[in-house]
Amino acid sequence: MTNASNGNLGNKMDVLIDQVGKLTEGITEFRLSVEQSTLEFRADLTDIKAVVQQQSVMTQQQFEMTQQQFEMVQKQSESIQELSTTVKESVKDLSATANRQADTVDRLVRVVETLIAQKDTAQREPA
Repeated sequence: MTNASNGNLGNKMDVLIDQVGKLTEGITEFRLSVEQSTLEFRADLTDIKAVVQQQSVMTQQQFEMTQQQFEMVQKQSESIQELSTTVKESVKDLSATANRQADTVDRLVRVVETLIAQKDTAQREPA
């Protein structure tokens, strides 16, 4: 029985060695798979980091452009206000000039009417 039990023990040892070998292969494959996944994950993170950096730069540029546009709009608004003030003042000046001209024309009309009336009166009187 010792031989049979040694044979049986030998078979069990062979099975155990075979199982340990398969376990080692499985662990090695798992480790390689984890390493590959880690490498891919790191590569993906690097890609994501690059995209985020690009987006950050683009966002900063857009912010600066928007700020420049805002400043331009403010300057245009100020210019429009100045122009509006100038136009209002010009309209007031033109209105005052038109009123003075109307008054002058009225006076000239009265002077001409007076002169015509004097001429008519002088022609009717015998000399």
